[in-house]
Amino acid sequence: MKDQPRTILVTGAAGFIGGHVARHLAEDGWQVSALVRDTHGPSVVPWPHPNLQRIPGDICLPATLETACAGIGVVFHAAADTYLQDQEQAWRTNVEGTKFAYQAAKQAHVRRFIFTSTFDVYLGLDVYEDEDTPLHPFGDVYADGKIAAEAFLLSQAPPPEVVILRLPPVYGPGSREWTVNLLRDAQANRLFLPAGGRAPFPYLYITNLADAVVAVAAAPHAHGIYNVLDGRTTYADYWRFFAQLAGRPTRPIPYWLLYAVASGVEFFSRLAGKWTVLSRRRVRAVFGGGRRGFPSADRFQRDFGWTPRVDLAAGLGHSETWLRQNGFING
Repeated sequence: MKDQPRTILVTGAAGFIGGHVARHLAEDGWQVSALVRDTHGPSVVPWPHPNLQRIPGDICLPATLETACAGIGVVFHAAADTYLQDQEQAWRTNVEGTKFAYQAAKQAHVRRFIFTSTFDVYLGLDVYEDEDTPLHPFGDVYADGKIAAEAFLLSQAPPPEVVILRLPPVYGPGSREWTVNLLRDAQANRLFLPAGGRAPFPYLYITNLADAVVAVAAAPHAHGIYNVLDGRTTYADYWRFFAQLAGRPTRPIPYWLLYAVASGVEFFSRLAGKWTVLSRRRVRAVFGGGRRGFPSADRFQRDFGWTPRVDLAAGLGHSETWLRQNGFING
């Protein structure tokens, strides 16, 4: 791709992952079209950069995607419904929206389509072997949506080449779920340590992810499914960092009680037609200790020569600096 224009469309560019990746690509010399619903709205990452242009669009409105893809070489598709308050809308965004984005890319003769998936797709497995282990929907609207979107993309004949990046928890400056919310829970004395905290916690720092996307976008050829992660620690070790920032202890919750709470939450969530992250399946898969095999980034490192340049200590340090600068920590 060295002799081809370095142009890329980033969907979900107002969010945490899309915003950081868009900014990183711009700093790497790519001409970035950042797709957002509101070009004057707020964003997680500061916008101003000469290589970055905000353009209006919605992944559920195909006409806007056709315009956005014109003249683009690569699409990085990060837009997704992660709030999941309306299950039908979440499915439309995460599955149908992905189809619309891919089809627009194909019509525009885009060379490569990079899709952000999740380690949640593995929660339906009892045995994990590698990225090619067959996946099974298990009744979770978010994971099942990613599985369905992946299946659609893998069924399509190139071009564009399809690269699926399966991601663990992504943390760092601007992360709502894995940085801000954990600190707030700790400050409110409700940071519960699940099942003793011994379960493995995979993680990926946002700048390392951005480096990975640059590597995929710039590769001469790329196709397939890849795990991308820095490494694994434990829930206890990761939670402890935010507890110490807040000056509060973690509150242990045993497995049996966590499972009982998940049963109740799941029951009432179904009655209300809502999605809940605290399901029995998730509790069993993550904290039950029965699953064999664990995802690694070996394939991605081999094919793209990528290694994470920010380790966990440095990444948490950068996160603390950002939290202090943005008023989440007093003193």
